[in-house]
Amino acid sequence: MKRISKLKSLFLLCVTAVCVLNACNAGDSDHTPPSQLPEASGNVLPATSDPDAPEAPAASSEPQAPEQEKILIAYFSWSGNTERMAAYIKEQTGGDLYEIIPLTPYPTTSYTLWGESAREERDNNVRPEIRDPLPASTVAQYDTVFIGFPIWWHTAPMIIGTFLESYAWTDEVNIYPFFQGASNNNSEYYTNSMNFVRTCAQGAAVQEGLYAAASNTSAIDAYLAANGFTE
Repeated sequence: MKRISKLKSLFLLCVTAVCVLNACNAGDSDHTPPSQLPEASGNVLPATSDPDAPEAPAASSEPQAPEQEKILIAYFSWSGNTERMAAYIKEQTGGDLYEIIPLTPYPTTSYTLWGESAREERDNNVRPEIRDPLPASTVAQYDTVFIGFPIWWHTAPMIIGTFLESYAWTDEVNIYPFFQGASNNNSEYYTNSMNFVRTCAQGAAVQEGLYAAASNTSAIDAYLAANGFTE
């Protein structure tokens, strides 16, 4: 009897051990150790992606076109000749026109009175006031400025100095002077006018100018093409 009792006890002990082991295995089945997690494939979509959603278009590798150059064509005209040049340059380049108008008009009925007024301004380095001047914030929007005028007393009219000295120029702005007069091939007048513009527009990149008759559209075309404004 004692032997049978011992066998029963041993049998019950084995059954209990088997049950405990099964229970432990069942409890760990949802907790796979990190080292045993399946490796992600290189083509696996992110968890937030919808496999049925269309793919986003690939970014374009083509370079973006640069912003179009902004051109201002500022001019002073007494008899209308410089105005003709400015209008033609606008036609060829698409720039914006701005006429520099003196607050006190110059005499237009007498060459003598006009000549005396212009010479007095030059001799005294006067800066005549401009009617309705462009705000600095407006001029700052342009990276190219054409500045046009007639030759007065061998140089630019002093009102051109008024305009140019009204703004803080940087070397990012290119200035292209164009002018005309009774003698359109006088090197002294050209040099005087260019020096005046460079002095008054300090900081800007003043380019070589155009000195030609207002009616000489061939010269204007050649100048614009040489500076890359037309083909």
